[in-house]
Amino acid sequence: MSNHTLPEELINHILKFLPSIIDKDKLINNVFPNYYYLIKKEKEKFILKEYHPLIISLMGDLDKMLSYPMLSYKSQFCDLDYIDKIKFSDIYAPIMLGKDHFNRAFITIYEKNNNIDTVFTIFKRFSNDIYSWTTGTCYSSSSLISSSYLIDYGVINNPISYDKIKEYIKKL
Repeated sequence: MSNHTLPEELINHILKFLPSIIDKDKLINNVFPNYYYLIKKEKEKFILKEYHPLIISLMGDLDKMLSYPMLSYKSQFCDLDYIDKIKFSDIYAPIMLGKDHFNRAFITIYEKNNNIDTVFTIFKRFSNDIYSWTTGTCYSSSSLISSSYLIDYGVINNPISYDKIKEYIKKL
Protein backbone atom coordinates (compact mmCIF):
# COMPACT_ATOMS: atom_id res chain seq x y z
CA MET A 1 0.00 0.00 0.00
CA SER A 2 1.31 3.39 -0.98
CA ASN A 3 1.08 6.44 1.18
CA HIS A 4 1.53 9.32 -1.26
CA THR A 5 1.22 12.90 -0.12
CA LEU A 6 -0.39 15.34 -2.50
CA PRO A 7 -2.35 18.52 -1.88
CA GLU A 8 -5.93 17.82 -0.84
CA GLU A 9 -7.20 19.99 -3.69
CA LEU A 10 -5.46 17.74 -6.22
CA ILE A 11 -6.88 14.55 -4.65
CA ASN A 12 -10.38 16.08 -4.76
CA HIS A 13 -9.87 16.94 -8.42
CA ILE A 14 -8.80 13.35 -9.20
CA LEU A 15 -11.82 11.95 -7.30
CA LYS A 16 -14.20 14.01 -9.47
CA PHE A 17 -13.16 11.93 -12.48
CA LEU A 18 -14.06 8.62 -10.87
CA PRO A 19 -17.65 7.56 -11.56
CA SER A 20 -18.51 5.54 -8.45
CA ILE A 21 -17.82 5.36 -4.76
CA ILE A 22 -16.34 1.92 -5.42
CA ASP A 23 -13.68 3.40 -7.71
CA LYS A 24 -13.00 6.24 -5.28
CA ASP A 25 -12.72 3.87 -2.33
CA LYS A 26 -10.29 1.64 -4.22
CA LEU A 27 -8.06 4.59 -5.13
CA ILE A 28 -8.06 6.01 -1.62
CA ASN A 29 -7.41 2.65 0.06
CA ASN A 30 -4.65 1.63 -2.33
CA VAL A 31 -2.88 4.90 -3.04
CA PHE A 32 -3.96 7.70 -0.70
CA PRO A 33 -5.09 6.13 2.63
CA ASN A 34 -4.45 9.36 4.55
CA TYR A 35 -7.18 11.03 2.50
CA TYR A 36 -9.98 8.63 3.42
CA TYR A 37 -11.91 11.48 5.05
CA LEU A 38 -12.47 12.94 1.56
CA ILE A 39 -14.84 10.10 0.62
CA LYS A 40 -16.23 9.14 4.03
CA LYS A 41 -19.53 11.03 3.66
CA GLU A 42 -20.14 9.66 0.17
CA LYS A 43 -19.44 6.08 1.32
CA GLU A 44 -21.69 6.59 4.36
CA LYS A 45 -24.50 7.80 2.07
CA PHE A 46 -23.99 4.75 -0.15
CA ILE A 47 -24.18 2.34 2.81
CA LEU A 48 -27.27 3.97 4.34
CA LYS A 49 -29.06 3.97 0.98
CA GLU A 50 -28.11 0.47 -0.19
CA TYR A 51 -28.01 -1.65 2.99
CA HIS A 52 -30.95 -2.48 5.24
CA PRO A 53 -30.49 -1.48 8.92
CA LEU A 54 -30.46 -5.19 9.88
CA ILE A 55 -27.55 -5.74 7.48
CA ILE A 56 -25.69 -2.75 8.91
CA SER A 57 -26.23 -4.17 12.40
CA LEU A 58 -25.14 -7.62 11.25
CA MET A 59 -21.89 -6.18 9.90
CA GLY A 60 -21.00 -4.46 13.19
CA ASP A 61 -22.48 -0.97 12.67
CA LEU A 62 -22.09 1.91 10.25
CA ASP A 63 -18.56 2.82 11.41
CA LYS A 64 -17.43 -0.76 10.96
CA MET A 65 -18.98 -0.92 7.47
CA LEU A 66 -17.18 2.28 6.53
CA SER A 67 -13.89 0.49 7.23
CA TYR A 68 -14.59 -2.35 4.77
CA PRO A 69 -12.97 -1.90 1.35
CA MET A 70 -15.07 -2.07 -1.78
CA LEU A 71 -14.83 -4.76 -4.43
CA SER A 72 -15.24 -3.86 -8.09
CA TYR A 73 -17.87 -6.06 -9.71
CA LYS A 74 -16.88 -8.56 -12.42
CA SER A 75 -19.36 -10.41 -14.64
CA GLN A 76 -18.03 -13.80 -13.49
CA PHE A 77 -19.34 -13.06 -9.96
CA CYS A 78 -22.91 -13.92 -11.06
CA ASP A 79 -24.46 -17.10 -12.34
CA LEU A 80 -27.85 -16.16 -13.76
CA ASP A 81 -28.99 -13.68 -11.10
CA TYR A 82 -27.31 -14.89 -7.91
CA ILE A 83 -24.02 -13.36 -6.76
CA ASP A 84 -22.60 -16.75 -5.88
CA LYS A 85 -19.39 -17.06 -7.89
CA ILE A 86 -16.99 -14.83 -5.94
CA LYS A 87 -13.86 -16.79 -5.11
CA PHE A 88 -11.18 -16.37 -2.49
CA SER A 89 -8.80 -15.23 -5.25
CA ASP A 90 -11.19 -12.34 -6.09
CA ILE A 91 -10.99 -10.65 -2.69
CA TYR A 92 -8.18 -8.86 -0.88
CA ALA A 93 -9.82 -8.32 2.52
CA PRO A 94 -11.88 -10.57 4.84
CA ILE A 95 -14.99 -8.42 4.31
CA MET A 96 -15.73 -6.34 1.23
CA LEU A 97 -18.69 -4.31 -0.02
CA GLY A 98 -19.80 -3.96 -3.62
CA LYS A 99 -22.56 -3.41 -6.14
CA ASP A 100 -23.35 -5.65 -9.12
CA HIS A 101 -24.47 -4.89 -12.68
CA PHE A 102 -28.12 -5.14 -11.55
CA ASN A 103 -27.42 -2.33 -9.05
CA ARG A 104 -27.65 -4.69 -6.06
CA ALA A 105 -25.45 -4.11 -3.03
CA PHE A 106 -23.49 -7.09 -1.76
CA ILE A 107 -21.02 -8.09 0.94
CA THR A 108 -18.33 -10.74 0.62
CA ILE A 109 -17.13 -12.50 3.73
CA TYR A 110 -14.07 -14.74 3.98
CA GLU A 111 -14.48 -17.99 5.88
CA LYS A 112 -11.99 -20.78 6.51
CA ASN A 113 -14.15 -23.89 6.25
CA ASN A 114 -12.62 -27.36 6.75
CA ASN A 115 -9.15 -25.84 6.15
CA ILE A 116 -10.28 -24.41 2.81
CA ASP A 117 -10.35 -20.66 2.13
CA THR A 118 -13.89 -19.83 1.04
CA VAL A 119 -16.06 -16.79 0.48
CA PHE A 120 -19.78 -16.33 0.82
CA THR A 121 -21.84 -13.39 -0.32
CA ILE A 122 -24.78 -11.63 1.28
CA PHE A 123 -26.66 -9.67 -1.35
CA LYS A 124 -29.75 -7.63 -1.97
CA ARG A 125 -32.03 -10.02 -3.83
CA PHE A 126 -33.67 -7.37 -6.01
CA SER A 127 -32.20 -4.06 -7.14
CA ASN A 128 -35.17 -1.96 -6.01
CA ASP A 129 -35.76 -3.73 -2.68
CA ILE A 130 -33.51 -3.30 0.38
CA TYR A 131 -35.85 -5.50 2.42
CA SER A 132 -34.87 -8.90 0.96
CA TRP A 133 -31.32 -10.26 1.37
CA THR A 134 -30.06 -13.72 0.55
CA THR A 135 -26.73 -15.53 0.45
CA GLY A 136 -24.64 -17.41 -2.05
CA THR A 137 -21.33 -19.17 -2.44
CA CYS A 138 -19.55 -21.18 -5.13
CA TYR A 139 -18.07 -23.46 -2.48
CA SER A 140 -19.72 -26.71 -1.49
CA SER A 141 -20.56 -25.62 2.02
CA SER A 142 -20.41 -22.92 4.64
CA SER A 143 -20.74 -23.27 8.38
CA LEU A 144 -22.44 -19.86 8.55
CA ILE A 145 -25.10 -19.68 5.84
CA SER A 146 -28.00 -21.71 4.56
CA SER A 147 -29.87 -21.55 1.28
CA SER A 148 -32.82 -19.49 2.50
CA TYR A 149 -33.29 -15.74 2.59
CA LEU A 150 -31.34 -14.16 5.42
CA ILE A 151 -33.73 -11.21 5.59
CA ASP A 152 -37.14 -11.28 3.93
CA TYR A 153 -39.57 -8.35 3.88
CA GLY A 154 -37.34 -6.53 6.37
CA VAL A 155 -37.50 -9.34 8.96
CA ILE A 156 -34.73 -11.76 9.92
CA ASN A 157 -35.83 -14.93 8.14
CA ASN A 158 -32.97 -17.13 9.26
CA PRO A 159 -32.03 -16.17 12.84
CA ILE A 160 -29.55 -19.04 13.23
CA SER A 161 -27.45 -17.95 10.22
CA TYR A 162 -27.87 -14.28 11.13
CA ASP A 163 -26.54 -14.85 14.65
CA LYS A 164 -23.69 -17.11 13.44
CA ILE A 165 -22.57 -14.48 10.92
CA LYS A 166 -22.81 -11.69 13.49
CA GLU A 167 -20.64 -13.62 15.98
CA TYR A 168 -18.15 -14.56 13.26
CA ILE A 169 -17.77 -10.91 12.17
CA LYS A 170 -17.15 -9.81 15.76
CA LYS A 171 -14.13 -12.15 15.83
CA LEU A 172 -12.58 -10.83 12.60
